[in-house]
Amino acid sequence: MALLIRNCAYVVRNPTQIERDCDVLTEGSHIQAIGKDLPAPSRVEIIDGRGCVVLPGLVNAHTHLYQNLLKGISPGLTLVPWCNQVLFPSLGAMRTLMGRNGKRLAYLWTAIASIEMIRGGITSCVNMDTTSSEIMHAWVDIGFRGVLAYTLSNKWVPAELRASEDNMKQQMLDFIQNYHHPDGLTTVSVAPSTVFLCTDDFLVWAGEQAQAHDLGMQIHIAETAGEVADQVKETGRTPVEHLQHLGLLNERLSAVHVVHVNPRDIDLLAGSGAQMVHCPKSNMKLADGIAPTALLRKSGIPVSLGTDGCASNDLLDMWEEMRAALLLARVSEN
Repeated sequence: MALLIRNCAYVVRNPTQIERDCDVLTEGSHIQAIGKDLPAPSRVEIIDGRGCVVLPGLVNAHTHLYQNLLKGISPGLTLVPWCNQVLFPSLGAMRTLMGRNGKRLAYLWTAIASIEMIRGGITSCVNMDTTSSEIMHAWVDIGFRGVLAYTLSNKWVPAELRASEDNMKQQMLDFIQNYHHPDGLTTVSVAPSTVFLCTDDFLVWAGEQAQAHDLGMQIHIAETAGEVADQVKETGRTPVEHLQHLGLLNERLSAVHVVHVNPRDIDLLAGSGAQMVHCPKSNMKLADGIAPTALLRKSGIPVSLGTDGCASNDLLDMWEEMRAALLLARVSEN
């Protein structure tokens, strides 16, 4: 069925092409025409666009939708204490609830979060989440385009909150087979959580699966100064250098946070084809630091924006992220 939006105040085609007082005609997944006084097809839904802006849907490049149930609980902690005192206990409680309510809870948190995003103009997200078929079903029911970044960790996270490594591997492969639909609304990517939550062998395996199944890979990296110091002490390499050492720096990689990086790290990222996801509000709330986004962009690294999870943000609002990113860049660049 066709959709005709009449009398739009503004239509944003791209940052340099903005049209005023015109109509937009779509059919299926395609824009058929943009112009003034477009003829209406015989079967069409007409929306009055007066006073409205029509623009491409925003993409939330990194979030954790289950945390939509954890808004407002962060008591001003930095990352590691926050994980131990807030995130892990909350995950344990949610796992207990899921045991009582089956998979319904995963459907509900996905639906609630996705509706919140749609109301703010977000039509797609990368969701590094606990894995459930109900997440994908909620997206299809709502008409939201989602990437489920299948979260992997085999150390530091309490054992009761994660499956055995063998089970985790098989579950991920089964999930890819069942729910990766590149031509549809739902796709899957591989998401080893971070270098200090995964052994090297597990990280390499994750990279091999991304290659074998032609998937993207997302990872939190260089989020805190402590993470970098610990990695250098353990391996003699920064987290970014360690990813390069393991063969994981490539065009498939979506590197989240990238706050504490040195010039060599930036050169490695720029030469690899990897992209960076900037989460400014989360970085501020957890006192991670300020990511050097201006320098990353000048080095040719694609930079996208993400809200991160609501436990470290409280909102799924990309307009706030854009404003925060702009202001942080101004103050950090003086």
